[in-house]
Amino acid sequence: MTYYASMSATRRVVATIAAVSVLSIVIGFTAALFIRSPAQVAADSSPPPRTALLAEVEEGKIAQSLLAQAVVSLGNTIELSPAAGGLADPIITATPLAVGSSVAPGSVLLEIADRPLLLLPGDVPLIRDLRRGDKGRDVERLQSSLAYFGAPKVDGYFGGETVRALKALYKSAGYLPPEDEQGNLIATRAELAFAPNGATGRVVAIGGSLGHIASNPAITLTTMPAIVVADLSQLDAIRVAAGDAATVTGPALETTLKATVASVGTLTKSADGSFSVPVVLSVEGDLPPAAVDSAVQISLDTAAESATGLLVPLAAVHSNQDGSTYVVRLEGGVRSRIPVRVEETGDGTARVEAAAGDLAIGQSVLVGTE
Repeated sequence: MTYYASMSATRRVVATIAAVSVLSIVIGFTAALFIRSPAQVAADSSPPPRTALLAEVEEGKIAQSLLAQAVVSLGNTIELSPAAGGLADPIITATPLAVGSSVAPGSVLLEIADRPLLLLPGDVPLIRDLRRGDKGRDVERLQSSLAYFGAPKVDGYFGGETVRALKALYKSAGYLPPEDEQGNLIATRAELAFAPNGATGRVVAIGGSLGHIASNPAITLTTMPAIVVADLSQLDAIRVAAGDAATVTGPALETTLKATVASVGTLTKSADGSFSVPVVLSVEGDLPPAAVDSAVQISLDTAAESATGLLVPLAAVHSNQDGSTYVVRLEGGVRSRIPVRVEETGDGTARVEAAAGDLAIGQSVLVGTE
């Protein structure tokens, strides 16, 4: 009995020693995974090597941006109404156009009492109803307006060619031309409206609705694109010239629009006694009708007076203790300090001059590191 008890105790001791050994191995392995030396910690936490930020040397002019507030305005407006004639009330029987619709020569602006109000190009409306055999300067103006519809001769005589052109106008609109009591075709003031600039534009307002009497004006058009007008101070206006590029932004615009300075006015005194210079910008593309009369911001590129030279980012220009400046050129992996003279700065760019051959277009200069 003593022998077997001793054997059991011995087995328990051996098992315990084996378990402790396995546990020690596990703890050691785990420690090797999670415990790192100070050198390892420093290596793992050190930042990655810095990357050089480079920029190419370019040739151009310094763009000095000028920010200003402006307003979207219609380039022009023309109010049109049919001349009074006949006994019928001017009741609107069709509205083929809506505000914002495009118009062109021959467009039916409105239908009043089942008859069309047709648009033609011209600066002067008809001063009387015209018919075959009539002569005069007003006939000449009508013939010029009907040129698009086939009136080839402007001779001031209402003849067969003018009759054919007038018929072509009405046919294109889908109506029969009006006639007098004797059955002669007439050009009547009640059905022909005239607008300048080729009669190409957009509808701004309609004076009435379907089934109601047309008000005066019956329809308002603009035959010029909307413009942007800014009132600049005299000092700012000196920096601006016709042809300068610009951008226009504002809540009523769907996106930033490109524009060009169309004209720079003269110093004008406003009602409040202040002085300003009106600057008109023409915008590329169409401004949405909702933008008219809204406030916008313009950014003008006034680089017209700037000289052409080598351009680098302003951040690429560094100063020595003596106040001289330099850029760091990187070429073939070699960095070289190139002395430069800063001629002009603006909008984060510097126009620099270096000794001949030291700096050229397309070379890379160091801007910084990250």
